[in-house]
This record gives sequence, C-alpha cells and structure tokens, in this order.
Amino acid sequence: MGEWFKKIGYTLSTSDNESFHLAPMEGMASGAFPCILNWEGAESIYPESSIVPTITDMVNLIEMTDSTKISHLSRYPMEYFDCVKITAELTHLIIKVSQE
Repeated sequence: MGEWFKKIGYTLSTSDNESFHLAPMEGMASGAFPCILNWEGAESIYPESSIVPTITDMVNLIEMTDSTKISHLSRYPMEYFDCVKITAELTHLIIKVSQE
C-alpha cells in the first residue's frame, strides 16, 4: 500500500460508517496527505489541518495543499502512534495506577 499511496499523494476518508478509518494513517505514513471528512472522534486521532466539514472543503484542501504540509504529516503517525512510545506510556500508566 505504501508505494501505491506515494503515487496518489492523497488519502480520502469520506465514510462515517468505518470503525477506525485506518487508510488516512497508512497514507500519512507513506507520505500521502490525509483528507478527512469530519466524523465523530476524528480530531482525537488525526491533525485538525486534515479534517474538513464538507466534500467541497475537502476539494479546497487538496487544491491548497503544498508539499511542505505533506512532508510534515508523514511524520505524524510515528510521533503520535509509534508502538514503542505507546507501550511505554501504557506501562507508565499501569505502574502509576498499581501504586495508588
């Protein structure tokens, strides 16, 4: 998928019926820009700069996106969802709760 996303450059998330909306994260990790139609909880996973309220706003976002934004967002998955980081945070939380 990574090579495919690199060719496309954008990942669209337009459904409100998906459970995880994983494609935008896969796209970002591959260097594609995520365009996410606002669904409940999107802001807790994805950068606000990628979330829009309407399809028209999504089109405008794509037209206005430059390579600087795309480059920055390709690091987003590792900065926020790296398994080593998440494991360390969970371990810290478990230790803290067990000591209370």
